[in-house]
Amino acid sequence: MAAQLDGEVTFVTGVARGQGRTHAVRLAAPEDPDETRRLVEAQGRRALLSVGDVRDLEGMRKIVDDAVVELGPKNVRVNSIHPGGVATPMGGGDMVSTLEAVGESNPPLNLMGTTFLEQTWAEPEEISNVVAFLASDESTFITVEHISIDGGSQYF
Repeated sequence: MAAQLDGEVTFVTGVARGQGRTHAVRLAAPEDPDETRRLVEAQGRRALLSVGDVRDLEGMRKIVDDAVVELGPKNVRVNSIHPGGVATPMGGGDMVSTLEAVGESNPPLNLMGTTFLEQTWAEPEEISNVVAFLASDESTFITVEHISIDGGSQYF
């Protein structure tokens, strides 16, 4: 894949850990952006990182909108991905116990995240494969798309 991405520039949010870090490293080849930068640069790539909070939906929308307006005329494609459940440390621990408690008090919520596949969650690398495809020349006419990677759970 590295040869397919030569000369490509990508913008990845959430690179400090979990999926974002996996995507950044996959596109090039840990809890902090400097470690991610080191891992990316070790693959012979360049990393320009900004710190933001992916939980700030309005902030993320503004980043994407601004990127489309500014980069589209320069022939830079801007897409967003929307993963469902992913096996990362962020999705474990307190989040799991909180979801179980909410499910006990409101059973219909237990169906949230149900997929159409036997597989119920993705590994970070599966999400990164889609990111790498979007960054490659194999997707040169795909832009301003919002791609769900959730086993179909958005339609369940």
